[in-house]
Amino acid sequence: MLLSGFFVIFLAILRSSAALEVIPHDSSCLPFQNTPMKLLCKGTYTTDLFLRYQDRLAAINGQYKIFYHNQGAAYFLLVSFNDSPLQWCNSTILIDDSLDFYCGGSRTPLLLPGSMIYCQIYQMSYIDDLVHECTNPKISNFPTSDGSTAVHYGAISRWSTQDELEFGLGLHSAAEGHPGPYRFLAVLIGLTLALFSK
Repeated sequence: MLLSGFFVIFLAILRSSAALEVIPHDSSCLPFQNTPMKLLCKGTYTTDLFLRYQDRLAAINGQYKIFYHNQGAAYFLLVSFNDSPLQWCNSTILIDDSLDFYCGGSRTPLLLPGSMIYCQIYQMSYIDDLVHECTNPKISNFPTSDGSTAVHYGAISRWSTQDELEFGLGLHSAAEGHPGPYRFLAVLIGLTLALFSK
């Protein structure tokens, strides 16, 4: 019984590392699908932004990009945080019906393992500040009130410590001496197999 429960957890970890997780549900992303979104700006998620909004899914001092499209007076924004292929795209982004992302005119979807997207974000002061921080010259009154915003989070290499969350210290990569998630998973599998072989 315990072994079958472990494999359910193991499969859930594998699934979340290979596909885009949509929160709260697929239909909330409809306004962002099948319309090319232009690059508006790129910026850095600073300690100041973290202290104001406490977004614990965005890497402090990590890059973010904002893409947009408009329908009449309504603007729809896609904010992408953390290192992922979306950060490498400097043209348009297209999200299809299957929630696959495409850069420019490419027919090959971007690989976004471990990513999450939150559609229909309503904390517009946060979005306004992100737009203001990354535009040059600064845009203080981007028309966000009539549209909506989706926020994409690329997978980060490790979760931050409590000190980093409280004091806004930068995140480090697994290559800098911090064990990555797959090393932990390998140890967990090894311990479980050893337990059941006795």
